[in-house]
Amino acid sequence: MLDEYQCEWKPTERDLKMGALAQRYHAEAEAFDRTVCTGPIREGSILPANPREMAAISRNANTLRKQIMTEAEQFGIGRDEMSKAIGRAA
Repeated sequence: MLDEYQCEWKPTERDLKMGALAQRYHAEAEAFDRTVCTGPIREGSILPANPREMAAISRNANTLRKQIMTEAEQFGIGRDEMSKAIGRAA
């Protein structure tokens, strides 16, 4: 009876796409941040040195998030689901 409950979970193509989009969000955001920010690097990420840099990276992050959400919708991935995936990938 116990064997019925022990199964191996295998990600679907949709799950893999969601993970790839979340990873892409973080990679592209960090790449942009490194072109704009002049602050210190902490835990592998560069930090903004002033409000101008913070505004630039925030604008980019919002634009990038919209692009990722639009692409996710094409694969039937909802905004809440994609937001959670981005959070988990951080």
